[in-house]
Amino acid sequence: MSTSTFAFENRQRRVATTGTTARERRIEEAAESHLRRSGYLALQDIGCACREGGVTLRGCLPTYYLKQIAQHVVAELEGVCGIINQIEVLAPSGRAVVGSKACA
Repeated sequence: MSTSTFAFENRQRRVATTGTTARERRIEEAAESHLRRSGYLALQDIGCACREGGVTLRGCLPTYYLKQIAQHVVAELEGVCGIINQIEVLAPSGRAVVGSKACA
């Protein structure tokens, strides 16, 4: 599956930010910015939502390694108290890994 397909699917699953405080929105923006600048192209379209210092990551990635990298990048940010990593890992054929929800 191509990177552009992941990008489309991730945009479709972005976390809604309605009702967040200004501080939470700053954390969300910082998290997404750090993911975009991480050097890993696949992380650019991961969605982030913050509630009371806990950041939820959502989207689709091709490997568990990238899922862990995304979590590590966000965990280092000031104000982040915890991570809920809901990123789905897709099998090379584009299907979700057995036992997970499909990203499409």
